[in-house]
Amino acid sequence: MDQKPDNRVISGRAASLRYQAEQLVRRSGDTLGVPALSGQKLIHELQVHQIELEMQNEELHRSETELRKALDRYSDLYDFAPIGYVSLGEKSVLLSINATFADMMGQPKDSLLGKPLTRFIDREDQDRFYLHCRSCLAAEGRHTCEIKMKKGDNTLFYAFLESSAGKDHDGSKLIRTAITDITARKQMEEELQNHRDHLEELVKEGVDSLKIANARLLHAQKMEAVGTLTAGISHDFNNILQTILGYTQILLLQKKLEQPEHIKLEEIEKAALRASDLVKRLLAYSRKAEYRKRPIDLVKSLNESISLLEQTILKMIHIEVFQEKKLHVINADPIQMEQVILNLGLNARDAMPKGGKLTFEIKNVTLDENFCKANPGIKPGDYVLIKVSDTGHGMDKETVEHIFEPFYTTKEKYKGAGLGLAIVYGIVKSHDGYISCCSEPGRGTTFSLYFPAEEKASEEITRGPKAAGRLHGNETILLVDDEKALLDI
Repeated sequence: MDQKPDNRVISGRAASLRYQAEQLVRRSGDTLGVPALSGQKLIHELQVHQIELEMQNEELHRSETELRKALDRYSDLYDFAPIGYVSLGEKSVLLSINATFADMMGQPKDSLLGKPLTRFIDREDQDRFYLHCRSCLAAEGRHTCEIKMKKGDNTLFYAFLESSAGKDHDGSKLIRTAITDITARKQMEEELQNHRDHLEELVKEGVDSLKIANARLLHAQKMEAVGTLTAGISHDFNNILQTILGYTQILLLQKKLEQPEHIKLEEIEKAALRASDLVKRLLAYSRKAEYRKRPIDLVKSLNESISLLEQTILKMIHIEVFQEKKLHVINADPIQMEQVILNLGLNARDAMPKGGKLTFEIKNVTLDENFCKANPGIKPGDYVLIKVSDTGHGMDKETVEHIFEPFYTTKEKYKGAGLGLAIVYGIVKSHDGYISCCSEPGRGTTFSLYFPAEEKASEEITRGPKAAGRLHGNETILLVDDEKALLDI
C-alpha cells in the first residue's frame, strides 16, 4: 500500500501559504492603492477556506482510519474464515485466495495465485467443474457442486463449491467461490452406507435363513405325515399279507411237490414274501420297526459296512475313509447302521456309472442354537457326524427336496423302488438324529448324518448284547392279535 502524507503536514503547508497570501495582499494593496477593507475580506475568506480545509482533512483522516480498520476486519474475516474463498478469472485462474484455502491446499498463497484452479481438481471431476463454471456465468444466483481436489502432495479430498458470478474493478467477469472440505462428511456417509449395506445384507441373510428354516420345517412335517400314513397302511397291509402267507403255507403242506398247484402256491408265497419285505422297509421309514439299540463302536461298524460295500461296487470307484481318533459313543442298532451305510454307498455307486470317488468322513461335532434354528428337528449338543460324499452326476434343487420320500426315484423303471433313501431317513430319525443332503448337477452329492452322542459309554460296547438262553419247557403259549384271520391260522 502507498504511503499517504500526514494531515498535519498538509495543514502546516496551508497555514504557510495563507501567511504568504496575506503578505502579498498587503503589499499589493499598498502598491496598487486597493482599499484595506477588500484585502481584509480576502484574508478572511482565505481563513474560512483554511478552516474548511482543515475540517475536511480531519474528516478524511477519520474516514481513512475507519477504512483501514474495516479493511483489517475484512482481511481477518476473509483470510481466517472457516472455509476457503477464491476469485476466479478467465480460464479459472486464481485472482485472489484467502489463507484458509492456502492451508487447505497445503501450499503458500504465492504458489497458488495466477494458476488455474483446474490444476488442483481430480481428472475425473474436470468436466463437472467446467459445467459448474458455465452455469455460474450463464445464470444469476448461487450454484453448487461436489468435486475431488488434490493438495500439493497429491492427496485427494472432497470439496463442496458454492459459486456466483461477479465483476472485477475493471468490469471483467469473475467467479467468486466458497470452498469447503467435506472429506469427513463423505467418509461418514460412506461408512453409513457401508453399515446400511451390511445391515441390509444381514436382514437378507436372516430372511433367507428364515425361508430355508421354514421350508425345512414344512418338509419335516410333510415327511412326518407321510411316515404316519405309511405306518398305518403298512400295518394293515402286513396283516393281509400274513393271512395270505399263512393260508398259502398251509395249502403247501397239503400238496405234494409234483402237483401243479404246489408250484403255483410257491409263486404266491414268493410274491407275498417280497410284499412283506416291502412292508418291513416301509415300517423302517415310518420308524415303527423294532430296533435293538445299544452303545456301539461306530468306527468298527462303519469299517465292517465299508468292507462289505467294497465287494459290491465297481473297482472304478475309489473309496476313501477319514476317521477321528476318539469318537463319541452313540446308542444305535448296529444292523440298521449297516443298512444306512450300504444304502448310501449303493446310491452313490448308481450316481457314478463311469467310476469316481466315494468318501466317508466320521468325526465329533457340537451343534449350537443357530444351526438348530436353521435346521428344525434337531437339538443343540454333541453329535457324531457321518458324511458320505460322491463325485457323481449330482441332483438339482427340486430333486433334493423329494429324495427322502417313499417311492420317489430318478432311476429308470425296474432299477429302483425309491425306498433306499426313505429307509435311511427313517432309521436316522428313529435314532433321534438328523440327515441333510447337499447336491448340485455335475458336482456330486454329500449326505450328512448327525447321531446324538451318549453321555456315558456302557460296558455293552465291548461285550455286545447278552446271548439269549435256550428256551425249553412245557409252558402254554398265549397268542394275541387283533386280526381274527391270523388267529385262525
